Amino acid sequence: SYIADRAGFIRLAIEAEVDIIVAYSFGLNDMYKTLAVGRHWRAVTAQATGVPLVWWWGPYLVGNVPFTEEITVVTFDPFPASSYSLAQLGQAHRDYMAYLRHCFDSYKGRLGAGHKKLEFIGRSTPPSRPLRSRL
Repeated sequence: SYIADRAGFIRLAIEAEVDIIVAYSFGLNDMYKTLAVGRHWRAVTAQATGVPLVWWWGPYLVGNVPFTEEITVVTFDPFPASSYSLAQLGQAHRDYMAYLRHCFDSYKGRLGAGHKKLEFIGRSTPPSRPLRSRL
């Protein structure tokens, strides 16, 4: 998830004194094959320019037809953003990422994603290991 440097949504929730509904779509990343080469550079460039640099393909190599995959959306208990103050924004962001990871890990085995790891990336946080091509 590209949220390592993204705390604006948490700031908005704290200001509005509302909690954040946490949801994760299992199987979404398997709908298309993607080019793994230069992933971090492309993500940083896309954030800087506003132009997505993602190349994907489905079973026919062109177009937007996805591979047939089952998508399961799981909604978890809300994250208690309303219990934080703006002075605690950094802590709230770290706690949110820990909560999201806990939610992901608690369900991944039941939904066929037991081998997957949720990783938070950002401008200064590239993926921890080079991604293999998904060809």
